Amino acid sequence: MVVDNTNVSVWEYAQYVNIAQAMDYDVRIVEFDTPVEVSIERNIHGVPIEVIRQMANRWESVLPWHRDLVVKGDQKDLLREIKSTNF
Repeated sequence: MVVDNTNVSVWEYAQYVNIAQAMDYDVRIVEFDTPVEVSIERNIHGVPIEVIRQMANRWESVLPWHRDLVVKGDQKDLLREIKSTNF
């Protein structure tokens, strides 16, 4: 199962983690640590800039709650590797 959403707080995706763990799935969380300005440039959904900045200010890192993977910036090679990995 992949949850591709703008979950800016741990509580927003905790239900997915809990359900997956209850069903005995291994859980992997990938966090993309992208600078706000890059997020604004990539915005294709018309989200107002101020909303993007507010979301960034509310951001909670997956660490220390989950110790899997944090992707820094624009690491396309690493993303390709992740896509080819069977979690």
